[in-house]
Amino acid sequence: MKTEIWGYDGIFPGPTVEARSGRHVVIRQWNELPVPVVTNVHGGKTPPESDGYPTDLILPKGHGRDSNAHTGHGSMAGHSHFFKDYRYPNEQRSATL
Repeated sequence: MKTEIWGYDGIFPGPTVEARSGRHVVIRQWNELPVPVVTNVHGGKTPPESDGYPTDLILPKGHGRDSNAHTGHGSMAGHSHFFKDYRYPNEQRSATL
């Protein structure tokens, strides 16, 4: 039996990101799928606008408007169009998140 995977660059699980404690990291998450997505980090000390709440959608390109501009940045109920920048200060002990 085969199951279709909507992965990161066609892979599952997604890529591993390694960062040093105290080193600020920005990860740009693109949505090239035909449906809205949310990226969530479990267990991290993460700013609310980068935590990936269930309603913090990254809409597909062309959904509602054909724009790459981020709207609602900093809002848990905000929506991004096509991409969103997640900011992680990494001010915590080492962990697998």
